[in-house]
Amino acid sequence: MFSATSSSPPAGAAVGARRGRALSGRKTSSSSSSSIGRRERRRNTCRRPLLRVYSSSSSMDIDPAKLCMERQAFVFVDMRTSKEYENEHIVKPPRQTVNVPFIPEKDTIASYAEKIREKYKHPATAKLLLVDADGTIGIEVATELREKFGYESVYGVVGGYDGWMVKWTPSGRKRPPKGKFVATGRESLKSGLDLDPEVAATYEENWGNPEASFAANSNRLKEEK
Repeated sequence: MFSATSSSPPAGAAVGARRGRALSGRKTSSSSSSSIGRRERRRNTCRRPLLRVYSSSSSMDIDPAKLCMERQAFVFVDMRTSKEYENEHIVKPPRQTVNVPFIPEKDTIASYAEKIREKYKHPATAKLLLVDADGTIGIEVATELREKFGYESVYGVVGGYDGWMVKWTPSGRKRPPKGKFVATGRESLKSGLDLDPEVAATYEENWGNPEASFAANSNRLKEEK
């Protein structure tokens, strides 16, 4: 007589399988919650106020000021003359630069502060970077606005517009260190390379054109002078 055999797995094996599934579920949920936690931490970091360390000061360095424009929509108040502004000004981020000239012959710190108050009437919502050529007047005006009129998010930029242009281009690109090779001749001159202007012009005009003759182009440049 033959005895019937069961095809089901032994009880120990079934228990082991259940434990394995449970552990796998725990690992999956733990991994999922861990990734969610990391995402939340990144979000919170991005939301963290950039200005907390500057709240007691009327001045701000150039790099933090640029971040404030990009991440907190601060307005770049260019205090230079209208002519200087037309020749060159910050264009990125777009529509975040205004020209309110400080005229030394007419304006004082107090009168210029009044100009800013007329344009930005609500101290609680105004987020401004006051930038003159070297930064000194902007900081003084920011101090006046903060101490007398309660503008908490108004700062003068240390180094001013000239200092900003040493580090960044008007379009927001970081300038290469002096002496570093860059792609074109014109940019080489901007970066401070000790390069003959004729050589720079040749590189610029004939970039990607190996058949161009440097000698011919150099002679043409001399004739045009």
